[in-house]
Amino acid sequence: MARPFDGIKVLDATHILAGPYCTYQLGLLGAAVIKVEHPREPDPVRGRGPVPALNEAGLGFNYLVQGANKRSLTLDLKTPQGKAVFLKLAADADVVVENWRAGAFPAMGLGYDDIRAINPDVVYCSLTAFGQQGPWAQATAYDPTIQAFSGIMQRTGAALGHPVMPGAARRHDRLPAARGDASQLRRAGYEDQQIVAEGPDAFRASLEPEIERLRELGRRANIVLR
Repeated sequence: MARPFDGIKVLDATHILAGPYCTYQLGLLGAAVIKVEHPREPDPVRGRGPVPALNEAGLGFNYLVQGANKRSLTLDLKTPQGKAVFLKLAADADVVVENWRAGAFPAMGLGYDDIRAINPDVVYCSLTAFGQQGPWAQATAYDPTIQAFSGIMQRTGAALGHPVMPGAARRHDRLPAARGDASQLRRAGYEDQQIVAEGPDAFRASLEPEIERLRELGRRANIVLR
């Protein structure tokens, strides 16, 4: 049976969870995903999972799960040879996804403008903790920080207790990126096809009712919530 993204090529330069889970979703929809890792410093998730033997072999269960439906290769993107291969792959990719520190890929000549110069129709998605601009842009963060910053921890646990982190990693911040890639593919050929996804924004939809409740309490107490 044909899948929605059959024939779509995704170049996956992501690591840990947010990026790999995003591209995993695209792979489930039929996209051909090529994951790029550093030859000497591969994705740290290779060593994570409940089976020690797999972790030691660099095939941790966490890595295997979100690596489903992907092919992979190793490239050192800081070398001319590695960069050249990446650009060759990007030249006919439909989607490029990266989730490194803001500004890291443009600094290597692999940012949106660089890829678009050789592939005008590319959909380029960057996932960061706090966006590409602003005072927090250079800050990095994993799931606990994003949960705390977004307010989701405040709504977990007992009403009078301390904020509590949900036991499993939340995937709200990965799904908007996947949906953004999907929507931009439907708009292929439009002038700007860069997607910037940041962690806290992804939680807003699930927290909107609570935010409005707090606003209402603030209005009653003549407190303005910003």
